[in-house]
Amino acid sequence: MIARRVASFEWITCATPEYLQKYGTPRQLTDLVAHQAVGYFHPQSGKNIDWVFISNGKSVNIRMNNAISVNETSAYVTCGLKSLGLIRVASYLVQEHLRAGRLVSVLDQLSEPSVPVSAVYPMGNRSSITVRAFIDWVGELFAKRAHEEYLLRQRSKRRMEA
Repeated sequence: MIARRVASFEWITCATPEYLQKYGTPRQLTDLVAHQAVGYFHPQSGKNIDWVFISNGKSVNIRMNNAISVNETSAYVTCGLKSLGLIRVASYLVQEHLRAGRLVSVLDQLSEPSVPVSAVYPMGNRSSITVRAFIDWVGELFAKRAHEEYLLRQRSKRRMEA
């Protein structure tokens, strides 16, 4: 098998403008104590997944106070859109909501390493032109989204500084 890295994504913490207006905008990790989150629990263990941030070069796990917990991605995003709490999600899943202003990114300065996305396919001359073209296309889609996410974060950062 061959694994070819085609992209990566970032984790993003966000909430609705209504949630942030009601509870305030967290600016540092210690602010999270005063906030509710939408929890995401592991289907096998039933335990909520902690949030991971990089602060001062070190990985920090945060156990959030969860208003509700789900184990399905679209339900997770929907709960965030209903102002049930902060969510921490793969950036590509909420890009349209950020662009439309339905969600606002917070704590952008506390990122964690990018998560690689790879295409895996059989080795040898059987890997067809179609498979390679598909992988190239997926890589281009992710590159375009990454650029759009960068522009959104820059716009959000300017709004918060104003």
